[in-house]
Amino acid sequence: MKFLSVCLYVGVLFVLVDLNYASAAKKEYYNDVSDELEQNSVDVSDEVVKDEERNRYGKIKTTYKKKRIDYYDESDESDESDESDQNDFIYACDKNEKDPICKCENEALNCEMQNLETTNIFISDGSFIPKYVNFKNNFIEMLEYKSILPGMDYEIDLLDFSHNFIHKIMNKSFDPFINLKVLRLSSNKLKTISSGFLTLKVGTSLHQLFLDNNQIERIPAFAFKYLNNLKKLVLDGNNGLQLSKDVFPAALSNLETLSLDGCQISRLDDNVFERLTNLKVLSLRNNPIYYIPRAINAISNLVRLDLSGTEITELYIDQISADHNLTEIRLSNMPYLYGIYDCAFCDLPNLKIVDLSNNSQLYFIHENAFGSIINKKYPIATLKEFDIRYCNFSNLPEKLFDWTKIESLKINGNPFNCNTDLEWLTKNKNIHFETNPKCANPLSLKGMYFSNMTKSVLQTYWHGFFTLKSAIVLFLIVIGFIALSASVFILHKILYNNVPSRTSGPQYTVLPTKV
Repeated sequence: MKFLSVCLYVGVLFVLVDLNYASAAKKEYYNDVSDELEQNSVDVSDEVVKDEERNRYGKIKTTYKKKRIDYYDESDESDESDESDQNDFIYACDKNEKDPICKCENEALNCEMQNLETTNIFISDGSFIPKYVNFKNNFIEMLEYKSILPGMDYEIDLLDFSHNFIHKIMNKSFDPFINLKVLRLSSNKLKTISSGFLTLKVGTSLHQLFLDNNQIERIPAFAFKYLNNLKKLVLDGNNGLQLSKDVFPAALSNLETLSLDGCQISRLDDNVFERLTNLKVLSLRNNPIYYIPRAINAISNLVRLDLSGTEITELYIDQISADHNLTEIRLSNMPYLYGIYDCAFCDLPNLKIVDLSNNSQLYFIHENAFGSIINKKYPIATLKEFDIRYCNFSNLPEKLFDWTKIESLKINGNPFNCNTDLEWLTKNKNIHFETNPKCANPLSLKGMYFSNMTKSVLQTYWHGFFTLKSAIVLFLIVIGFIALSASVFILHKILYNNVPSRTSGPQYTVLPTKV
């Protein structure tokens, strides 16, 4: 019995010792962990900051959803793929960095010339919401859905991707940009256009589309079928671009400006523009067009027409006959244009601006080119600006129009012959020249400004001219008289020398008489 009591006492003692040891070991363990955490406290805080930055994307998405914007389509991929893509962000406009990628100021995100290959940009400053985004002059090759400023797209008005290497645009790439008004895709590598990225959502807000200087040769029929609100379309510099009626569907009835400069267009179908019922500005500069296309006459509301740099050689009646709203026509820098004939600009009663400058071969314009002499259909246009600088005119018709009503008259750089035929222009002080023209001929007046052509100068010139002319005539008369006298003298001498002389013979003093 006593032995059992001793054993029990010893067992209790061992248990107490073990518990004390365990408690001490646990305390030591926690002390070690605490020391380790204390040593690594900076690293842990850094990781927390990075996590917070990554979580801002989620906060932006939450704000986006609060605005009741349907950002994700039902066919979108799972959120897991979105979370995996978060690690691919490039953080922009970081105030803590000395040279941050992109600049955020005045509602504009400027990422020009940042050597970017992606548009998957995350703005570090969560309070900054851009309206204008500039991605010009980078190395972007493709645009993808939900990879263009994801979560920041709902306020953006303008996107500029000019001067990149974009050759492919995925379907619905611009769908999240519900307020997008201007889209610039100039100077890229695009070869075709698709309604896959010019969707109905894009067409709801888009007003201006720039596709100039790409490699587009063919535009599929109705590629623009959803762009109901488009006002301006620029397709300049797409060499070999082929156009047809179906390229410009009825959906573009609100289009006001169309630019097709430098597309190597040599001909246009007569009906190619007939659905563009509200088109006001058409530019076909620097195309190998050698006549004014009839398609232009189908645009009833056309206000401005630019055919500069084309290969048209002459302008004559009825080439532009139905554009009664036309107020401005530009036909400059045309290397082969030499003549403008009778009534070429008739039937254009609202015409205000005519630019014919830098046509080095243009030397003739008919006095009735604007219908000021004979015009049976419409009232005569009252021009406000007339530009014929650096052409080849030596004279201008006085009856072309009322020169005194032109507010901006530019005629310098022509080889004007300041003779009596042009006296009406040099003397009229009510004609207002934009720049002071000069005389090129005659030599005695070469280089003299029209403004210096006073009455006394002209009288002096004409007095000198007639004096010189009289002297020349008198000199010619004297020379003629001398020449005539010399001719008579020489002729007389020749005739005298040719008279046959009498032959000498025997002399008879006594002649026999008849018996």
